[in-house]
Amino acid sequence: MADAQVKRVPVLPTLRRISRLFKPYGWALAAAAALVLLALTFDLIAPLLLMRLIDDTLMARDLSQLNILIAVFAVIYAVKFVADLFGNGLKNRFNENILRDVRAQAYDHIQTLSMAFFHQHRTGYLTTRMFADANLMGGLLGGTLIGALANLMLFSGALVVTFYLNWRLTVILLLVVPLLAVAANWFNRQIQGATSTLQEQISLLCAGIQENLSGISLIQSFTLEKFASKRVGKELGKLRRVSVRRADLTLLHQTGIVLMTSMAGLSILWFGSRELVNGTLTMGELMAFLAYAVNVYRPVQGLLNLNLTVQQSVVAASRIHELLDTPRGIADAPDAVELTQPFQGSVRFGGVSFAYGSDDVLSDVAFEVEAGTKVAIVGRSGAGKTTLLNHLPRFYDPHSGHIEIDGTDIRRFTLSSLRKAIGIVSQDTFLFAGTIRDNLTCVRPEATEEELHQVLEAAELTEFIQQQPKGLDTDLGESGVRLSGGEKQRLSIARALLKNPPLLILDEATSSVDSISENQIRRAINGLMTGRRTCFIIAHRFTTILDADRIIVLNRGKVEGQGTHEELYQQSEFYARLYDEQFSATGAAEGTLVHSEPGKSVHEYLVTTDAGPSKLTVETLKGGRKHIEVTQF
Repeated sequence: MADAQVKRVPVLPTLRRISRLFKPYGWALAAAAALVLLALTFDLIAPLLLMRLIDDTLMARDLSQLNILIAVFAVIYAVKFVADLFGNGLKNRFNENILRDVRAQAYDHIQTLSMAFFHQHRTGYLTTRMFADANLMGGLLGGTLIGALANLMLFSGALVVTFYLNWRLTVILLLVVPLLAVAANWFNRQIQGATSTLQEQISLLCAGIQENLSGISLIQSFTLEKFASKRVGKELGKLRRVSVRRADLTLLHQTGIVLMTSMAGLSILWFGSRELVNGTLTMGELMAFLAYAVNVYRPVQGLLNLNLTVQQSVVAASRIHELLDTPRGIADAPDAVELTQPFQGSVRFGGVSFAYGSDDVLSDVAFEVEAGTKVAIVGRSGAGKTTLLNHLPRFYDPHSGHIEIDGTDIRRFTLSSLRKAIGIVSQDTFLFAGTIRDNLTCVRPEATEEELHQVLEAAELTEFIQQQPKGLDTDLGESGVRLSGGEKQRLSIARALLKNPPLLILDEATSSVDSISENQIRRAINGLMTGRRTCFIIAHRFTTILDADRIIVLNRGKVEGQGTHEELYQQSEFYARLYDEQFSATGAAEGTLVHSEPGKSVHEYLVTTDAGPSKLTVETLKGGRKHIEVTQF
């Protein structure tokens, strides 16, 4: 009962808001209403024809008139069938058009919401709002308006005729209507609360199932099937309880209405039969009156059931409106301008601070990066590395401080143009279900076949593509399930190459692959670094950062130090400790010069990793550009 009170939402404001969606399809709604109302006029005519058939035709045994009346009945039912068919067909199309628009609007809005919103809501929960709630919301669309008009017309017309036929029986007919209204009002309040609880539970269940399915490999590898089934079973049990409660309330509501109308019908039949025996009512009039009684109670039941549908649908609509009303969080400034390309690509973080709720993540982070610089961000897990670079494409805005590109605050640029200028290759590579071509051309649909092969060659995927019978049209499965981790990363790099962004963020791009794949990915990354492209690397493995032009060390959200690897190893105790924890080999900091010539030098670093002893070969080329190879002993 408490839930029903908490979950109640205003009906009229919700209906008014929904009605704004009707405008593009108003013609279909008007045509559907006209056809449905036309069909109902025949429901009002038919009982009068029945009365004439009984009292005039059958009593007089007039076969010629019988043929005429039967023919009229046939025409009426044929026209009614056509009107019902096309009217309800238009109504269904009207409803589906509105539902499509609502779902598209909800999806488009979800895509604009900030990362903080997605950290608070599971994707399955949001998907349910778009589909399950939208389906239930269908009761608020064309069916509501047309149903209300049709039922009101049928009720009014039938009531007028019943008064004309016999006012005493009409009074008996109307006695049950207030009782129906009182009962319906009580049930509607209960059902609205139960519906709200039910929809919420469906969202939670779908979110849990989607979460389990996305982690199915983990569940199977750790034999967690019983654990996962228990979690889903618990939510299924809750769903059953709230579903049964709503179904029981709906059943009581519907059967209660049937009981009251049936008892009223028996009363009419008893009083009408007495008048028939007394000669104050003909058989035709009694049959017609009973038919019109059905046409009085049927729209009353329809209106009460319509109210029930509205109450249930309003809850679903309010949940969709709640989603649509969620503020974007990150939005364009009113005077935002396009970030035009080409540009230099210098970046400056000026005293950036940020917190998730009350938990400080970044504190007064300040540094400058020249255009074309390769910058590594290092630190322990939870130091704020990813959060820091997520500020660059404005997935978050700093709580204080600012970020500049070429001397301009990035909040002065439109989000679209800013993000087009930034490429991101992350540890958790996302690939669309589809082909290799689909996952490349999504960033540049106009790319030529030659350009696709060029970026795949740069990402060291040419041999892999040649081994596939369908080449670029090879289907990758959901989330690229048919690719290895290294292949996914290299395809992601190829996608970034095709986008050709002036700014690049590599977020732990080699942290979960073997040394061979790491070398392939590193060479692919070197392809990304051609030209004056500014590159930020979040480093998990220090093998990734030895060739960086600059390293920024984060410790608990603060900048601990900046410089090259050699400088930081000598000057920063914190950095040296991080490095030594990962690499336990003498001479690893300085490395050994094994080759030198004008414009080129090669250093070797002997290190010990979790995979065992390894050799890092760092080749420094003319202009300062470096390449790294990792070889395990």
